[in-house]
Amino acid sequence: MGDWIGGLIQESLDQYRMAWQLMAAAKGGIVEEDEYFSYAIAHTSYPMFNVAFFKRPPQSNEELLHFSRLTQEKFLNAGVRGTFTLPSSWLPREGMDALESAGFVIDVKTMGMRTAHLNDPLRRAPVIRPIEGDEASSIMAAVNAEAYGFPGMHDEIAMQSFWTDPVRAYVIEETGQPAAVGAVVTQNGIAYMMWFATCSPFRGKGYAQAILHRAWADAKEQDGAKLTVLHATSMGRPVYHKLGYTAIAEFPCFISVDSVAT
Repeated sequence: MGDWIGGLIQESLDQYRMAWQLMAAAKGGIVEEDEYFSYAIAHTSYPMFNVAFFKRPPQSNEELLHFSRLTQEKFLNAGVRGTFTLPSSWLPREGMDALESAGFVIDVKTMGMRTAHLNDPLRRAPVIRPIEGDEASSIMAAVNAEAYGFPGMHDEIAMQSFWTDPVRAYVIEETGQPAAVGAVVTQNGIAYMMWFATCSPFRGKGYAQAILHRAWADAKEQDGAKLTVLHATSMGRPVYHKLGYTAIAEFPCFISVDSVAT
């Protein structure tokens, strides 16, 4: 793997870790580093918010499984279910088979993407309103819960302290109700886009694109951002590709079958 490709993958991993650690800190959770992992454990019942990020590629399947079991001990000690993630290119040969045989399955999979230039939106921008604090906490949780099918998300991720500087959140409303949301946090000149979701009745109207353009404009003007990075689900990836984002690395998040069962 070329150094420049490896650098892009590391950048994507660093941005992913940074955003999740901000959330874990806002929830009063665990934000720690050790020799092998960066931890972001938000103490929610949703494993996707309790994550161990590999810090380097495992050198063999034996090392991969050893590291993976270390994460499960950490989550068990913290009293949560959690996932671990690494770029798929970091997996040793037949690493997926080794993980499956050891009782690990993919809980969620995202694609790290980046761009320095957004394509123009296809539709005229609707009214986009910045939100923060309690209002942002409530709206962001409600829209993401509806969009991704997590009905209990509101109480789990309500975290007023997260929706303040340096995180900016935005909403588009229809008939007085939140229709779409998104957020951005800029560090070291990189605008990381996150928490983008559109309620099912309002999809296909370009709302996510509009919010992303607003977030990018604010990040450039107010924070001097030169680059934007995000991690897209399969549902969001086509939207971001049309805007000019390039896929960099796939990030599967693995969870123990035993953890799922409990």
